Amino acid sequence: MVFSMKTQRAILYCLLFALISYGFNYHIGKAFIHLATLLSLYNLLIAFKKKSVFNISNQKTIWVTSALLATSAALTFIYYQIFSNHMSERHFLNMFYPALFFSIILPSLKVEKRDKYPILITAIISCSIMAGAGIIDYFSAGSSGFRTAGFLNLPIIYASCMVLMTCWLAALLLSSITQRNWLIASLCLIAVIAGFASVLFTGSRGPIISMGIILLVLIAHNLISNSSVIQKISTITLILIVSTLSLSLFPQSKLDNIKSRFQIGVQNATSALGSERREPNSTGIRLDMWEASLVAISDHPLTGIGPGTHTTYFPMLEQSGRININTAPLVRFDHMHNDYIQAWLSMGVIFGTLSFAFILCFLVLFASKAKNTYRSLAGISVCSSFILCGLTDVPAHNAASLTLFLIIASLQLSYLQSYVTSSLNKNPAAQN
Repeated sequence: MVFSMKTQRAILYCLLFALISYGFNYHIGKAFIHLATLLSLYNLLIAFKKKSVFNISNQKTIWVTSALLATSAALTFIYYQIFSNHMSERHFLNMFYPALFFSIILPSLKVEKRDKYPILITAIISCSIMAGAGIIDYFSAGSSGFRTAGFLNLPIIYASCMVLMTCWLAALLLSSITQRNWLIASLCLIAVIAGFASVLFTGSRGPIISMGIILLVLIAHNLISNSSVIQKISTITLILIVSTLSLSLFPQSKLDNIKSRFQIGVQNATSALGSERREPNSTGIRLDMWEASLVAISDHPLTGIGPGTHTTYFPMLEQSGRININTAPLVRFDHMHNDYIQAWLSMGVIFGTLSFAFILCFLVLFASKAKNTYRSLAGISVCSSFILCGLTDVPAHNAASLTLFLIIASLQLSYLQSYVTSSLNKNPAAQN
């Protein structure tokens, strides 16, 4: 029994070390995930062998989430076997292993109330390291138009990762302010500012908008839910500090560049409202992808057309006059810059939605415990930011961003379950 408890603690610390090492090297973080998976497999085997459930979760919500992750892995594997091409292989490598590993890890992961501060400190360190990689990368380039990719090779995926971390820390920051823990609040503030800057340095419009929405909602929630005048003043002061630092420290040339990117995006989005085709730039290609994909999805709503087959399907739609776009640039991409459209295009509406059901499951579980305020709010912020980022890119189809999401969501869910269970044990009447 004691050894099983030590195994569970080892799994927790593997995830914490994975978070810390993420900003240094993504592959080091993966190594800790692999170790956590092996430990969890051993833990599950011991539990089944001894017919004891002491060292695995007895929460139905954990097992449902684990089952949905396993379902996502199974669907990815099946479609990979049916459609053998580069895009199918990439989807398999990016989605199958994170979903499978965390379906194994979740039942053995045990986070206790005493782990609150280790997780919080780990989050601060991890966000600072990850953000620092992007900030250093940007200033090393010496160009306002440079889009940093931080510790990854894709600016928008790095941006999605930083949005997850920044929104998570922002919720924890407001929690610290509410509890008047000013030391933790100060450390969280530094990490949030660094994360905010690193996202802006990527120049990725979708993640910037997603982060802005989540941060505004968090601030509004804090102002509305707290009746204390001191807390409201603290929040307003915090906003002024962050705004002032952003305007004074952030290069004006970069702000102008970001503003220009948004203006070009809006112009391109509205230029094809008539019969003219869109310009084949970043926004135009996305809109063309989504238009062609929605037509293909309507043709095959049950099973989809399969990953990778858009290279022949889209030109066929153009030749038949069913779409008025330039398909030549589209067939060079191996994803549709939208998680949900990509899933529906590849697997159909039913299987595609089922493959991402674990994301909604996490969100629903956090929302159902919303009375625990910031403990749930932190999880809601992470899930919502991940979903919003998926509207303009495919973080759920990328191993780096998907793994990071699963680490954070798993830690938050396990901690929340521990907090609720502990509260019920102290107050049995609350169960009625």
